[in-house]
This record gives sequence, structure tokens and C-alpha cells, in this order.
Amino acid sequence: MPRLRLGFALLGVLLLAACAASKEDLVSEKLDGFIGMPKQALIGVFGTPTSDSIRRNGLRYVTFRQSRETESGGYHMSIPQTETVNGLYYTRDGWLRSYSETRTTQVDGPWISASTDHWTCLLGFGFDAGGRVASYTYGNAIDCYYALRLDLYR
Repeated sequence: MPRLRLGFALLGVLLLAACAASKEDLVSEKLDGFIGMPKQALIGVFGTPTSDSIRRNGLRYVTFRQSRETESGGYHMSIPQTETVNGLYYTRDGWLRSYSETRTTQVDGPWISASTDHWTCLLGFGFDAGGRVASYTYGNAIDCYYALRLDLYR
């Protein structure tokens, strides 16, 4: 019976791991939704392009820069503090007894100041002869994940 429980627990962990998508998968999934869209639709979503060029093969390539800052507040780092406490108590029979106990509590440690993270993502879109998005490229998946605000939808 214990083996069966362990098997079910392992199966549950594997299923959760399979469902968790990487940041790269999430960025690609988001950008896949733009395939087939015209340039104007991209401008409506990402704003003015940082570059717009026509390649030697005659196809258009447009680049957008997306950025975002996230701020984390300051906090005290928690530090475990262990102490031994000795004391006396009376039993129900009225006898005086001693005890010793070790306790660990969390106390405020050093202050960690607020920080600001800067996320920048360069998105490149290639267009086909009909003027629709045919391909895309992007920079660092982690930067794009936060710059495109995908963290707000998970």
C-alpha cells in the first residue's frame, strides 16, 4: 500500500511539472497570436516601431521595443533565533519540577531596501508579401515575459 501512495504522489508531481510552462513557452505562445496580423494591428498593440525596414528580398521587417519597471518594497530579512529557557512548574500533586526547553523564533534581521528591476524586450516581426506577420523574433525570454506583462495573467 505505501508503494501505491508513493506512486500516486510521484504521478501528481510529474503532472504538475508537465503543466508548468517556461517563460520562453509563454512568450512564444503570446507572440504566436500575432501571426497573420497586419502592421497596423501591431502598432495598435506595441506603439510606434523603433525600426521599419525593407530587406533585400523585398519583405518588410519591423522592430518594437517594450519596457517595464517593477518595484519591490523594502523588508526586514527574517533570521531564526534559538534560545534555551529553563523554568519551574508545579505538578497536580503539588511537587515543584524544573524544565528546560529550546525554542526557535524568527526575528527581524537586516533591512533589505526597495529595488527596481528594468525589463526591456526587443520584438522583431517579419511580414509576408501580403503585409501580414509571417515570423517573429524576441530577445531574452525573461525580460520579454515581464516587459510584455505576462506575469500579470498567471
